[in-house]
Amino acid sequence: MKTKVSVIIPAYNESAAIGPCLTALLRQDGAVYGQDYEIIVVDDASTDNTASKAAAFPVKVVRSPDNRGRVDARK
Repeated sequence: MKTKVSVIIPAYNESAAIGPCLTALLRQDGAVYGQDYEIIVVDDASTDNTASKAAAFPVKVVRSPDNRGRVDARK
C-alpha cells in the first residue's frame, strides 16, 4: 500500500520562483520513495501572478483572501 504525501508550498509574491520550484518538484519520482504524493500551493494573498503561474502546473492551488503568513499557509 502506498502512502500519500502532501507537499505544501506556502507562497506570497513568488511569481519568479514558483515555476522553477514546481518544475523541480514534479521531476521527482515518487516511485523511488515508494509513495504517491500531491503538491499543494497555498497562495497567501499574493499581489502578483503567483497563483496563475502555479495553476499552469498539475498541482492544487489554494488561494487565501488575506495574507496570514507562512505558518497559517502551512496549516
